Amino acid sequence: FVLIALALLFFSLPHKVPGFAANKKPLYIVATALAGIVFLSGLLTAMETLLGLDLSLNQTLYQSSSETAGITYPGPMSPDASIAFAFIAAGLITQSWLPALSGRMQWLFLVALMITSLPLFGTLTGARALCTFFGCLRMSAVVSMFFLLACLACFLSRSESGPAHILFAESPSGVVARRTSLLLLLLPSLLALRQYISATHIVDDPLSWAIFGMGATALVVVIVISGVKAAEAYSRPITNA
Repeated sequence: FVLIALALLFFSLPHKVPGFAANKKPLYIVATALAGIVFLSGLLTAMETLLGLDLSLNQTLYQSSSETAGITYPGPMSPDASIAFAFIAAGLITQSWLPALSGRMQWLFLVALMITSLPLFGTLTGARALCTFFGCLRMSAVVSMFFLLACLACFLSRSESGPAHILFAESPSGVVARRTSLLLLLLPSLLALRQYISATHIVDDPLSWAIFGMGATALVVVIVISGVKAAEAYSRPITNA
């Protein structure tokens, strides 16, 4: 995560801070080296796990020790995490050196976000593990949140093109995209509330799901109505007095 953050910083400085524009190439080279380490580490770890190869990465990079006793899920990266790291690093490198492909690379960040958000979703719903075609995910919620922040930061770093551009567009489609994003951000809060009132036995589990369903429905209705009104305001022609 530190290498991804540094790579994103060095890739973004020439575009966000005018004083660094003249040193664009050296910053890009350093950022590419950092992101390349993440990409190779993630890709090789995924290949070692999924293809049954013995590259000695798990023994070399992820050795257990007394210092790892407090880690929630000690051990090597799961295929989900390693593939997500590879996608994020590949997307950063490609969108920086080939700006014309930045819109397509944003889909890599979204795929990585969906893969790594499953453990966080499981935590909010009370599931100890979520089983997928990679096996049962045992990623901690904290790591899942770090992935969430990293994917969103990379996705929004090139807001002038691709899906990110739609999110910031001053148009009806931009309004719909922002309202949908708001809904996706608020639903986890409702899930966390449902999990809390069920775990503390304020209400029983079926009733907590009923409360979540009613709250989610009300939230969807409010956001849809407000989004439609805002879109109509953008579509309404402006007349001069």
